[in-house]
Amino acid sequence: MKELLIFSLLAYAISNILVYGGIFYNFRQWIQKKAFKQTTGGDTVFTSTGNPLAHFVYEMLQCMMCTPMWVGFFLYFFLQPITLTVPTWALCHALVAVVYSVMLIPFEILFTGALASGTTWLIHTAQEALERWNKNDDNRRVL
Repeated sequence: MKELLIFSLLAYAISNILVYGGIFYNFRQWIQKKAFKQTTGGDTVFTSTGNPLAHFVYEMLQCMMCTPMWVGFFLYFFLQPITLTVPTWALCHALVAVVYSVMLIPFEILFTGALASGTTWLIHTAQEALERWNKNDDNRRVL
């Protein structure tokens, strides 16, 4: 249970920094320039005729459900120790265990990303609700 909490908070922290953090502001602006091309001189009207990969990254960095999914994919590789427990008494059983483990890896990666996305969305939604409640509470105090 402790590992789930640590994983969820880590995924939320990384996603929040990527989506809202000032440290990545210039990166997000650079990606936006690569993803979109200005259509009218100096105006801020954009069209999505830019780089498709940059467009994908830009759209992903605008969403607090999309970014944690990818953060979860990467956290799977950094937090998951690769251990293959293969019994030494039977080569056939060892081969089946390795094939079975390898077949499960894509599902583990997908579910890790989904877990990161879901828990981050839940924390983010709770944070926004508390901010709205605090804002409403401040407005009532002024009156």
